[in-house]
This record gives sequence, structure tokens and C-alpha cells, in this order.
Amino acid sequence: MTKRNRISIDLSDLIGLNFECSKCGTSVTVPIASLDVRMIEQCPNCKQGWGAQIHKALSPTPNHVRSVVDGLQALKQATSDKNAAGFTLTLEVAPSVTAPD
Repeated sequence: MTKRNRISIDLSDLIGLNFECSKCGTSVTVPIASLDVRMIEQCPNCKQGWGAQIHKALSPTPNHVRSVVDGLQALKQATSDKNAAGFTLTLEVAPSVTAPD
């Protein structure tokens, strides 16, 4: 018998995006409600540019994050009345996998 657990997140539960610097490990959580893309252009600690190493077509990473947040907020608004929308929408995430001891 296979047992599966599903983890779903309601859009109204999304409150922030967490960024962790791959160079120094500093973690920054930016509130979705007041996202300022300037906050994620570089690490606030070591000043490592974020997005600079990505393919040039994707280099404006902060703008992509802004687009995702705007899209999520639009979906949240559009589906806030499940009777009018005809459905509810949640995000499903992969469960954490822990290594055996």
C-alpha cells in the first residue's frame, strides 16, 4: 500500500517570498503585499548580484519575481469568491524529503 501526503497552500496564505544568498547564506523574506523589487537585486549582506548569473534573457530576475507576485495576487482576487469563480485554487507543493538517520 502506498501512502501519499499532499500539501496545498491557499493563495491567501502566501505572505512572503524568501531569498537565500548562494554566496553567504543570508536569508531575506520580502512581504508579498509590499514587494519592492529593489530589495532583491542583490544580497543585503555581501552585495552579490541576484540574477546576474542567469542567462541574459532572464537577467531582470526582480522583474520576473514581480510578475509572479502580480499574477498570484490577480489569481487570489479572481478566485476569492469561489461561487463566482466556480472553483477554489490552491498551490500544491512537494513534501520535504528527509534523509534517513
